[in-house]
Amino acid sequence: MTGEFLAYLYEHGHSEVLKPLMKDGSSYDAAGSEFVGDFLSKLVAKSPDNFLDAVRSFPIPTQKKICYFAGSADSGGMAASDLRKARKALAAMTDDVAGRCLREIEHANKPK
Repeated sequence: MTGEFLAYLYEHGHSEVLKPLMKDGSSYDAAGSEFVGDFLSKLVAKSPDNFLDAVRSFPIPTQKKICYFAGSADSGGMAASDLRKARKALAAMTDDVAGRCLREIEHANKPK
């Protein structure tokens, strides 16, 4: 429920909760992880700048985990439309974090 509450707060104007939501992503139970992963996958597609601004504050290994987590969404990969939007937006950015995040999202969405 913590992840859902933090996502609710973020959606209602509390941008300061995004970093804690990302940081604690691996500590949720299965249902919570699916919810937060799906939330992050939609966020990177809808607001890639906001997503990356939060991701940038973490060390590189954590950045990779967060981006992979967002790419895996609810453990089944991103929705096709969200994946297209994220690919387009991240590929248009020239910084290392965007490129790193795009690679992790692509990796999470490879057919298994």
